[in-house]
Amino acid sequence: MLNVIDSATPGSVYVMAVEDGLDSAGIGGLMSTAVKDRGFAGAVIDASVRDVPQIQKLRFPVFSRGVALSTRINH
Repeated sequence: MLNVIDSATPGSVYVMAVEDGLDSAGIGGLMSTAVKDRGFAGAVIDASVRDVPQIQKLRFPVFSRGVALSTRINH
């Protein structure tokens, strides 16, 4: 996913699908900061998200299926 982020053009929308992603987050504050800083217009995540207050503070639009407290890598 880092290669996708690094190679995208400004204005792109980050799209991610996570198998069985309702129980774990596909994106959080750090990833949202990274894609926003690279000029992405927003993100659509077929999974849950975490760090909602941080993402809201960034004013970066993220659309997800839910909110989770953990990631796929046990954070």
